[in-house]
Amino acid sequence: MLRFIAQHRVLLLALLLVLIGLHLLSTGLRRQADVGFFGKAVLVVYTPIYKVLSWPFAKVADFIRGYIYLVDLRDTNENLRKQTAILKTQLAELQELRAENDRMKKLLGLQTSDPKPVANAWVIRRGEEYDFQVLIIDAGSHDGVQKGMAVVAPDGLVGYVAAVAFNASKVVMLTDVGARVDAILQRTRHRAMVFGSGKDFCTLEYLDPDADVAEGDRLVTSGMDGVFPKGIPVAQVGAVSRADFGVVQSVIVKPTANMATIEEVAVLPKPPIDAGLMP
Repeated sequence: MLRFIAQHRVLLLALLLVLIGLHLLSTGLRRQADVGFFGKAVLVVYTPIYKVLSWPFAKVADFIRGYIYLVDLRDTNENLRKQTAILKTQLAELQELRAENDRMKKLLGLQTSDPKPVANAWVIRRGEEYDFQVLIIDAGSHDGVQKGMAVVAPDGLVGYVAAVAFNASKVVMLTDVGARVDAILQRTRHRAMVFGSGKDFCTLEYLDPDADVAEGDRLVTSGMDGVFPKGIPVAQVGAVSRADFGVVQSVIVKPTANMATIEEVAVLPKPPIDAGLMP
């Protein structure tokens, strides 16, 4: 210890003088407003020394304050990230509800011109194997659904009920290779049959070869097949192929309902048939 003091006696003496001077200065400042000649001399001599000695401590204090600020800022940012994630989730939920609401409005709007639906249902399963395209919906005999009833989406015809269980039903889609729909061209009133192709389009058959048909023409159900009520949007003409002299050779149509994105459907009752008028 004595050796350390001997080696650093000059530094220790200077430090001691600084402390004594600061003590005297602070005592004088507390006792009177005017520090006097001696106090002023102490201020002149010890102020730069005080600045030099206090600089490291000031930097350490600044560092600690900066660190505390950064920690608080990090916590604030983390809280903001969590709140942002929550808001994004809520926004996605609201957007989904709004989209569902829009689809249901369209579905209800379609139903205003159609018979009152037997049931509204959700698509709970989709099957597309080979050329067979079917849906499973969560409405069955318990809800009044029967085999052969028409199934519609907000944009138009989906297909028909092929099988019914107590709480679910299988729907054959319009695009299924076995699907057939009696339809009418809205613009010209020509009647034809819409056939499923097993893909995302249908073909128009049994159309008058001289019929006036063009790309963009819309087809609706004729109501004459005993399955689909009249006036339901079915498909839109996509391409027309003609042979010599303008005779219609083939017509490709695209369903108005997007079969790949159907989520909600309505099941419609079969159209009434007056047996007394039938041959």
